[in-house]
Amino acid sequence: RNNAAGNHWLKLRLTGDPAKGVTRDAIGAKITVDTPSQKGMWREVFSTIGYLSVHPKEQHVGLGADKTADVTITWPNGEKETLRGLKADRTYHVVQGQGVR
Repeated sequence: RNNAAGNHWLKLRLTGDPAKGVTRDAIGAKITVDTPSQKGMWREVFSTIGYLSVHPKEQHVGLGADKTADVTITWPNGEKETLRGLKADRTYHVVQGQGVR
């Protein structure tokens, strides 16, 4: 039984800039998501964790009933980037220093 039907989501795929000391897969980037009703949801980009495990590089965030979100990315080199008013139910590709592509 899927109780999540009708709720909204965001997917984020990050690309780091090796010239700034960040891997292309943005390993170690921290993502914070705020919506009108939820604050401080977070994800972190991992390559692996544990024995014989792999995490997807694309990060999925459930938004519940909210249809927009503000996203703050803290890149592994300490740079911060904020994207405001992202619409729900979409996948966004964020390139370090260039925003959404």
